[in-house]
Order: sequence, then C-alpha cells, then structure tokens
Amino acid sequence: MPYLSQLEAQIIREMNQGRANPGDYANKLETLKNYYNGRLFQLPGETPI
Repeated sequence: MPYLSQLEAQIIREMNQGRANPGDYANKLETLKNYYNGRLFQLPGETPI
C-alpha cells in the first residue's frame, strides 16, 4: 500500500512547485482564475467542478 494516495501526492507536488518558484506559480494561478464562474471551475471542454 502506498504511503500517500494519488491525490495527496498531487497536492504535495503543487505545494512544492509553489515553494520552489513562487512567481511562476502565481502566474499559473492568475491564468487558472479565468476558468472560474463563481464557485465552479471549468477548463475548456471539461465538466465543471
């Protein structure tokens, strides 16, 4: 059995990316906020979550 679930590992990777290069990660977040409609997040062609 793995130590971390797949979701936990993905979260840790994201946190490490933000710590390693905060400026680039901030730019990534700025781009992603364009895909929010209220509380829904939807990438083009994807189901909103």
